Amino acid sequence: MKLIIENWRKWICEQSQYGTMAGDKYVIDLERMNIVASDHGEDQRHRHMRRGKGKISKDSIMKAIEVSIGKIMNDFANGEIKNGEPFHIKAKQGNQKPLNIIAKLDVKPGPDDLVIITVMRKENFQTDDKGFEGRPQKTYSILI
Repeated sequence: MKLIIENWRKWICEQSQYGTMAGDKYVIDLERMNIVASDHGEDQRHRHMRRGKGKISKDSIMKAIEVSIGKIMNDFANGEIKNGEPFHIKAKQGNQKPLNIIAKLDVKPGPDDLVIITVMRKENFQTDDKGFEGRPQKTYSILI
């Protein structure tokens, strides 16, 4: 009986922490997570169209995020990436040049955000970002 009460108390405490960030504990709501494109990200998405190549589709961006989100959340939970730390999703799609997405997590009380900083189709894509806290930027190479 004591074990049941202890488990119930623990569950109640965890539920009451929803929407708060006490210490290093985060509660992430993937079902309500917003995918937010920065102004720069949207400009970059349409830039290819001005060069006669067509814009980068939102469907391609969403597929890349959907395939990589499990790895991203696992690394976030393990402290390999931090809240607000930019990361790189490199998505290979058919015969096209890889789709490169630079994004960051914004985990906070209420719905969380995955913020798209920039997107580009390019081989050997590199950013000016030297990493976060002296670490190299995390890259997630995936197939979509």
